[in-house]
Amino acid sequence: MNRTIYDSNHQKEMPFIFTLGTQLFQELSPKIELEKDAYDEWVKTQRKMQSQEESQKLDKFQAKISKANEIKLMQEEELSSKQKLRIQTQLIKESIHNEQQLKLQKIQKQEYAKLQHL
Repeated sequence: MNRTIYDSNHQKEMPFIFTLGTQLFQELSPKIELEKDAYDEWVKTQRKMQSQEESQKLDKFQAKISKANEIKLMQEEELSSKQKLRIQTQLIKESIHNEQQLKLQKIQKQEYAKLQHL
């Protein structure tokens, strides 16, 4: 049983066993005949489930966007606080430098005054 069958849709070779198995599966699968009301109810239920799934996906997507915005705000705040800290540190360094310069000038004036009196 090594026959080859060509698939009419795709024009490529398919093993005979594969097509035979597919045909058997289709023949053995139960065929359910639903009444109109039952079918309408089933369609309604399927649509409801699909709507719920879409709502859940949308909620997850919105949660991801919200989380991304929170992270972005946190990063901006962190950057801002780092910049503030850098500025404060620079101001402190400048004030220390200015104090040291004033002390040095005072000492220089005192030494100069001592030299003038000698």
